[in-house]
Amino acid sequence: MDPRAARPFGLAFARTMVVAAMAIAAPAAFVPADASDMATVPARSICRAAISGARNPAIWEQNKAYVDWVVEAQRRGYTPAFCAAVMDGVVASPPPPAAATAPAPAVAAAPQPDPLVVSIQTLLGRLGYDVGGADGVVGPRTQAAIAAFQERLGEHPNGRPSEVLRQRLQAAVAERGNHPPPATAAKGGRLWNGTGFFIGADIVITNHHVADGCSEIRLRKHGVDTGTAKPIATNRSDDLAALKADAPSDHHLKLRVGVPVKPAELVLVFGYPLSSVLSSLGNTTLGNVTALTGLQDDSRYIQISASVQAGNSGGPVLDENGRLVGVIEGKLDAIRVARATGDIPQKVNFAIRSTTLANFLEINQIAYEIAADTKPLSATELAQVAEAASMQLQCRR
Repeated sequence: MDPRAARPFGLAFARTMVVAAMAIAAPAAFVPADASDMATVPARSICRAAISGARNPAIWEQNKAYVDWVVEAQRRGYTPAFCAAVMDGVVASPPPPAAATAPAPAVAAAPQPDPLVVSIQTLLGRLGYDVGGADGVVGPRTQAAIAAFQERLGEHPNGRPSEVLRQRLQAAVAERGNHPPPATAAKGGRLWNGTGFFIGADIVITNHHVADGCSEIRLRKHGVDTGTAKPIATNRSDDLAALKADAPSDHHLKLRVGVPVKPAELVLVFGYPLSSVLSSLGNTTLGNVTALTGLQDDSRYIQISASVQAGNSGGPVLDENGRLVGVIEGKLDAIRVARATGDIPQKVNFAIRSTTLANFLEINQIAYEIAADTKPLSATELAQVAEAASMQLQCRR
């Protein structure tokens, strides 16, 4: 009979050990291998350590690894009789069991297109949202587009597809079908982007250099075309323009007038910079008033440290109370200054003062509201105020 067929090693092994096996002692300096190596240890070594450990459980307190050897002997099905035979040379020492082959890592299956998501992506695309293609998978672009559409409806923007969402998109597409489609670059002319903001239900303020020479100006919100706007007053010297929008807004900004701007005041800038590569939802930057005049002490401007880029022109500058203190006009040409002085200017940006804007509006008999002195808002609240009243302007020249 195969000695391994007898009862395996256990804690009672010391009482059942055969005499021959009991005479075998493990070397004093023996150090068991760790568990990760045991699969390749020969049977003779396993038996020797297991016999010593089972015969004298007291040594387990000195070296806990003996427990691992007894467990390994049990795992292999070795019995005291088998180990005694191995140690006496009665049976040949069998080779260690082959290590288990690790299963090949599972390859994640490609997500299956969801017909509901495909339909929602298609409808979002028809409304002008960028979803990256109707692949039926809810990726970051699709989530952002859904959230933008939900926010446009005044709902909580959770970015999740649903049958209710599809029905609302279908209604929006049907409504859009009753209006002429927005102009596209294929009709000729070059498109330029800037920023504007409402100061009344249908009056948008921007820079003269944004609106100048446009054959058509279209307004966009969250990446969606909302209609056109036409200039009703411009001033090249002050770089200001007032537009009348086809679609009114529920949000507008109030001007800070009669309260002098102070150095180091916190300001927030909102706009649509580099719209071809950055977020269609707009960008917010924070900074401070760094000077009370513009280039060569031009008192129509203030200098700010909040970052601005191409496309920020015409955007609002708010103080910590949410009042309009300026209109972004531009920034210092860092390359030109570096060539002239050898130094690269940083965060040197300029905004047209709200008082300059107020004079422009009064001359052109355009109504505006003066902001009351309210409590300061958090940066998040300021960003919400600025975003709600701002629009991306697309000019065709």
